[in-house]
Amino acid sequence: MSGDHLPFSISDVPISEVERLQKAGFCGEAFSSLIRTKPTNLLLNARYTPKLASAIYNFEFRSDDIALVTYPKCGTTWMMEILWAMTHADNLDPHSEEGRPMFLDRDFLMGTPKDENHPVLQKFRSLCPGGNPEDGIGHQTAAATQGGRLITSHLPLSHLNPTLIDTCKVSIV
Repeated sequence: MSGDHLPFSISDVPISEVERLQKAGFCGEAFSSLIRTKPTNLLLNARYTPKLASAIYNFEFRSDDIALVTYPKCGTTWMMEILWAMTHADNLDPHSEEGRPMFLDRDFLMGTPKDENHPVLQKFRSLCPGGNPEDGIGHQTAAATQGGRLITSHLPLSHLNPTLIDTCKVSIV
């Protein structure tokens, strides 16, 4: 199961290995099926399909974007809020949705909301009329957003567009 034109391959992790990882406490029930990317040996939720991996890898960053690339559980939310405050110093309304960070890899980390009234789906439908949530709402919503974007990802740089560093401002934590 390999994505087209990716510098890495994707393969399923045998269920016996997933069960061993769950027993050892390395992943919870939410990760009942995993994939592995090679050569990085990165383990990810099986929702990281070759189609989604290709869409994220080929995502076009713009010169006015700010990308935050972090490991999970290392202060991502704090950094997102700091970046948002720095870029919105003239309007620090905490309830404002304007310019809020978008998770590029939201789809495989959190899945697609099932409730049609979910705010994430409503925003997706308003920005991407006719878009298919099953094709991934994170990268489609980010692509449709105008102006400077705050974009966050937990993926390593090897899984993101290789032009990222040369195209926009990048904070790696």
